[in-house]
Amino acid sequence: MYEKQSSQPKVQALNNKYHQQQTLKNIHARRQKYVRQVRKKRLLFIGLIFGVVVLFLGVQIFQTRQNHQTLQAQTQTSQAQLEKVRDSHTDLQQQVRQLNDKTYLEKIIRERYYYSKSGEIIFSLPGDKPSN
Repeated sequence: MYEKQSSQPKVQALNNKYHQQQTLKNIHARRQKYVRQVRKKRLLFIGLIFGVVVLFLGVQIFQTRQNHQTLQAQTQTSQAQLEKVRDSHTDLQQQVRQLNDKTYLEKIIRERYYYSKSGEIIFSLPGDKPSN
């Protein structure tokens, strides 16, 4: 009924020049396809690495910018405080100079503590209030 098939195929390829060229073309085409696949993978890998580096550097730039803005805000508040302290220091220096002046000191003592020179009379009016 059924005959056992032989191990040799029924169709045999001719070993001529045309067949060799077609075989070389097929080999060349498979090689080109493999090279394209490898290049695509490399390009994807390089692009991925580049994207990670750009993302990392972008995060660093963003953090640096935030830190810079924070430091600038702190610098502005510190500058404002410095100006207040300088103004206060200038006022205190002025007061020290005035307190070293004998005539000014006498004037302050007379106004605040109602001391008088000999022969002077001090009148206190109802609207007058001592400054302290």
